[in-house]
Amino acid sequence: MQEPIQHDDGLHNEYRTGAVEPRPKHSGLIALLLIAVIVLSGGCIILGAVNVQLFSALTAQPHAEISAAQLQAPSTEPELPLGESQDVTILIQPEPLLSNTANPYHGLSLQQIFTRCAPSLVCINADGNICSGIVISENGYIVTSCRLVEDAKRITVRLRNNERHLATLIGRDWASDLAVLHIDAENLPAAFFGDAQELVVGDPICTLTPEGLQPQSGTICSITQKTTCHNQVLTLIGTDTPMKPGTPLINIHGQIVGIHTANSQLFGDANTNLTIPSAIIKQVAEQLIAQGHVSGRPSLGIWGQTVSQRVQNYYHVPAGLFIDQVEPQGPAGLAGVCKGDIVIALNSSPITCQEDYAQALYSYLPGTAVSITVYRDGRNLTLRATVTEEGAF
Repeated sequence: MQEPIQHDDGLHNEYRTGAVEPRPKHSGLIALLLIAVIVLSGGCIILGAVNVQLFSALTAQPHAEISAAQLQAPSTEPELPLGESQDVTILIQPEPLLSNTANPYHGLSLQQIFTRCAPSLVCINADGNICSGIVISENGYIVTSCRLVEDAKRITVRLRNNERHLATLIGRDWASDLAVLHIDAENLPAAFFGDAQELVVGDPICTLTPEGLQPQSGTICSITQKTTCHNQVLTLIGTDTPMKPGTPLINIHGQIVGIHTANSQLFGDANTNLTIPSAIIKQVAEQLIAQGHVSGRPSLGIWGQTVSQRVQNYYHVPAGLFIDQVEPQGPAGLAGVCKGDIVIALNSSPITCQEDYAQALYSYLPGTAVSITVYRDGRNLTLRATVTEEGAF
């Protein structure tokens, strides 16, 4: 057994075999390491001082403060709620100057109209009901017929390139039979709208449908077709061209001047198709997008039809407005008006038809108290209500 060997380097109790060599010297390396540590420590101290100064400067500025909301991860954009305020304007352009003044009907060919208008026409499927729609803005707003989408649980839109999108109902207007949808899409081709007031009887027009996008031509039959729907008197355009609701009416310059209404089956004769003019489309669509309803329209929350002379004679009832729809939370509904009542007077104005009721109602501003005289079960009842703005209940 070997004995412990005592070395000159001061280390004791180290057992070795064989020859013993002196340990290498590391004093130079250690010195370099110490210098490096001192330099790094000094740098950290300097950087720390600089950071303290920067932090103090930032906290002294009011806009440098970061709120807790900014520290949170950005959330996805919420679904567009009904009536959220947006900035969408429909531009109605005048008819372009004709290059051929000798021919007042000189305009685009059907193929040129198709090329210009087809990209902004969409196909809408509302729970199986198929109708047309028109793109009115690049960011996904579409106008169509109200009656075909009003109660739909699921609405899909097919674009010209066959893309399909789920649509949200932004707002609807029963009186004009217009509704606005929104899809999550950008850079859509917005339609070109023209001034329907420049039309005259006999003007050639055409239509396009999304079902094959085949152009169909016809003529203007009337431009002052007055109708009353949902207590609103409208002046519509009459054509001899059969159209489905939501189908655009296009002039010879490739400008959309109207949208066919589903109310055509209620008014006029079987050979006249009614179209909502572009001025009404602009007014209604912009307000539906901005606030979800059309402002300034007085309402009592009741709607009905004229009691015909035949019904009067057969059931021995008076002339008036037969109420077939009552909004329970509307002014008239809260006052006690019921479905099946016949309105025969509004204040001192006698009501003998739907037009009488519309004219009388629109003579009052929202907030006006009125008396409603109704015929019910063989006797007259007078009820009190306050006119409210349509869409407020």
